[in-house]
Amino acid sequence: MGVLWTACVFGLILASTLEAVPECPLEISPQKPVVRYGDPVTVNCTATQTPRGMGWEATVGATGMKTGAQSVTWSVSSLTDWTAEPKCYGNFLTEPKQCRKNLIIILYKYPASVSLSSDSPVDQMVEGRQYQLQCEVQNIAPVQYLTVNWYRGQTLIHSQTFSHNTTRTPVNVSVRHLFTADRAHSGQQLTCEAELNLGPEGPQPPPANQSDPLQITVLYEPEITGCPLSVDLEEHHSLQSSVTCTAEGSPPPKTRWVKDGQQIDPSVKMTRTDEGQFTYEATNTQGTVNHTVMVEVRYKPVFSQSGDTIQTVPGNITVLVCRADGNPPPRYNWTYSTADNVAVKYTDRGSTVTINGASTSNTGIYTCFATNEVGEAQKTFKVKLKNHAPDVSALVGWIVVGLAVSPMFVG
Repeated sequence: MGVLWTACVFGLILASTLEAVPECPLEISPQKPVVRYGDPVTVNCTATQTPRGMGWEATVGATGMKTGAQSVTWSVSSLTDWTAEPKCYGNFLTEPKQCRKNLIIILYKYPASVSLSSDSPVDQMVEGRQYQLQCEVQNIAPVQYLTVNWYRGQTLIHSQTFSHNTTRTPVNVSVRHLFTADRAHSGQQLTCEAELNLGPEGPQPPPANQSDPLQITVLYEPEITGCPLSVDLEEHHSLQSSVTCTAEGSPPPKTRWVKDGQQIDPSVKMTRTDEGQFTYEATNTQGTVNHTVMVEVRYKPVFSQSGDTIQTVPGNITVLVCRADGNPPPRYNWTYSTADNVAVKYTDRGSTVTINGASTSNTGIYTCFATNEVGEAQKTFKVKLKNHAPDVSALVGWIVVGLAVSPMFVG
């Protein structure tokens, strides 16, 4: 019981003693100066109660004990001591009898140089490949406040900090970054930047040094655009004027048109016999790509003969056949002019007209019009009666011009 009582009393005395000790009555301003290497620095230390004496203890700029002073100044015209840790101290008549406060200084130095390099030439990057970039920051301090930023153009692509490194003296820093090349990056610039972020007490905005930029060129195989799968080309027009195919790539590709394995001149005017499968081909150092276009040549109708003269026997059935070559296949219309020049028009009658029982009332000039989207052609049939009496076999006979199809009856 006696031992326990003694321990409790000692604890109370110790606690009261600790509580009675006041804080060190010294105030430092500025509390955390940020100083550029070689620049001057001035810091005041002020006592908040009457001191017997006070001063600065430091490897450079020490003041010694000054009696009767309420404040003392630590001043250095050019701070170059990386290990400087000044301490302001004071002696007092009352508690605390003696105390000191340490000054935290951030002495910094801009990098002597910042440079960027690559393990391969940046003007020959290949799309999809990774390249190792290296940023060299020379003679910078303190490194724990350093951030190395990587930029593609104005876009920040990577950052690295060194807060774990508490080295106060200048050091050289080498930072690596893997960069994946993309065609969208071609023509842009890569830079790295050394930024010293020294906090609110430091310069604003934070000082930063950039490397010289690296102008990058990304190589990639051609890409063909604007090419249709098929095209209808009008006869006597060229492939070049009717099909718009373009190719881009890095380096710029060479292009050509190929048909049946042979290169052709796309500016040559095409005929109906030229239609078929054509290939647009683009080639550069990164590869060859191609696109196939099916070309159909469209042409206006054409007849093998301009016209026919048909002699028939009265009462006979005569079929007029009008067939034209054309693409797309033509539509047919007819006009009929009697011997008295009375014109009759027949539309959508097809490629044949049937004269059912030839007579003076239905003989004359029959004109066939073959039409498609490209143009029109016409063929004339002059139908006449023979000047002798028909025999019995002729009355039931057929006179067929061309190939007979579904008959249409006229008259």
